[in-house]
Amino acid sequence: MSLISKNDCVEILKSKLGDDRFQLEDFTFKYFEELLGFHANHAGLTIKAILNGTVEDFKFFVKTGSNNPEIKEKYWNVLNQFYKEHVFLTNVVKILQNFVVKKITADCYLSKLDKLCVLEDLGGLGFEVSQVDYPDIIHAELAIQAFANLHASAILYEEKTGVVLDEKYKDINYESLLFEDDKHPTEHLLYSVDKGVRAVADKFFTHVSPEIRDVVFSKIHRRITETMVHSKKYRKVVCQGDAWGNNILFKYNNEGKPIDSILVDFGCLRFAPPAMDLMQFMYLGTKSEFRAKHKAQMKDMYYRHLGYILSENGVDVDSVLPKSQFLESCDVYEEFGICCRVYYEYVTRLPGPYLMRAAASVDTFLGLMVRGDAELGLEAFEKDEGFRNRVTESIHDAFRYYKHPIA
Repeated sequence: MSLISKNDCVEILKSKLGDDRFQLEDFTFKYFEELLGFHANHAGLTIKAILNGTVEDFKFFVKTGSNNPEIKEKYWNVLNQFYKEHVFLTNVVKILQNFVVKKITADCYLSKLDKLCVLEDLGGLGFEVSQVDYPDIIHAELAIQAFANLHASAILYEEKTGVVLDEKYKDINYESLLFEDDKHPTEHLLYSVDKGVRAVADKFFTHVSPEIRDVVFSKIHRRITETMVHSKKYRKVVCQGDAWGNNILFKYNNEGKPIDSILVDFGCLRFAPPAMDLMQFMYLGTKSEFRAKHKAQMKDMYYRHLGYILSENGVDVDSVLPKSQFLESCDVYEEFGICCRVYYEYVTRLPGPYLMRAAASVDTFLGLMVRGDAELGLEAFEKDEGFRNRVTESIHDAFRYYKHPIA
């Protein structure tokens, strides 16, 4: 039985076109062969309809829930990202978009909670994943513009309405990625990635004493969980919350130069200081030498773009987020970015063949994402140079930050 019906297609087109003056002909729904992530299944939907006497094809991007009840119960339902994204796409972003010109994310035309959501095909608008493994300063600035745009929309909403977003949307004000699960202390994502990274270090970083390894990885784990406690000191906005490469799409001109950007995937959104997104992006998306050269510049870029958007709407950035406070918050959340990167490099950067092995087996998937089985990570570290270099750099940066540099 298809997840999409003809009635659904009619509602999707009515939502997209703004009226019902069309005749539905047919539709096709097909899952992508390429694995795009572990927090949803992804598919393409093409609806054929007659509009103004002409047959036209309308293409959409679809995210669906898990087809496997065990994965759904032990992983997806625990994270509860689908509900959070459902509320964001069907309500929050529609409100926020009224306050900024630049498009925040893809339009949503149909959402059925944990079953599926049908989104605008951003590929049809010219957006794609980055053409470079690591962003240069042009890509970085475009990404920063996208985050500043999202954050500015939240500030403008609160300043213009007097309504505090994290109070209005209490039902999605929960952590949906990196948290301790008291009911299942040894079966959840944070436990799993921590255990996996430690296994890699135990096998390949034996030149570092076990005591120091334990001290540093314990600090990483503690910093992640502490950061998830809602800030009471700094101004909060709507953060995308999962600011790594595949969640920032770019548009390129005919010469291959990036000219625009847009954010996708809001299942991990957080009500947090802007610095959380910015530091996540810096540490998940850029190399150490790039950050060393451009970190201050990227902070200035962000604050300048945020200030411009706010001023265009009659709000002085210094009155709502003084630069001194912004820079202080960046220093605070930099540690989060460093720690978060260790976990992200281990899971999100697993090479394709290893990800496909996890996707093909329920037991392997749950082992990687829930139980802390390190088999895939250890094998990939040993055999794949790119993965090994990314994980090694992230671990070295963390140990250096905690005053235990690795020779």
